[in-house]
Amino acid sequence: LTLALGFFTAEKNISTSVYCGQRGINHMQIEGIKTFDAFYKRISGITFAEEEHLAEIIAQMVDRGALTDCFVVFFILHEMTDEIMELMQPLAEKGIITVFYIVAEDSIESYSRQSNLNRRMIAVSPEAKTEEVL
Repeated sequence: LTLALGFFTAEKNISTSVYCGQRGINHMQIEGIKTFDAFYKRISGITFAEEEHLAEIIAQMVDRGALTDCFVVFFILHEMTDEIMELMQPLAEKGIITVFYIVAEDSIESYSRQSNLNRRMIAVSPEAKTEEVL
C-alpha cells in the first residue's frame, strides 16, 4: 500500500512525506516521479517489527508538527486503538483529512462507525491485493 500510494502521488507530482517506525521515526520524501526510485529503494529495506509501538510513533510525529502542514494524511496500520484515535484530535481540529488503512484480521467496525467527512477507516485483509484496496 505504501508503495502504491507513493507511486500515485509521484505520478501526480504531489509532494509527499512518508513516515514509518523502525527503531524510531524514519522519514522519506517523494518529490515527483524522479525521486520515486530512491524512495522505493529506501522503503524496500524497511521491515515492520511488532515491537514498534504505533501510538508512541504517532504521538512523536504529532508533537513535532510533522502532520499538521498536510492536507491529507494516510495511515497504514496493523491495528487501531482508542489511544491512536485520541492522538488524531489535533488533526481533526485543523480540518486535516485522515485516511486509515488498517491491515488486520480483527474487526475495526467500532472505529469504522467513527468515519466522517474528514476521517475514513478502511479495513484491509492481509491477503488483499493492492488493486482491490485502492
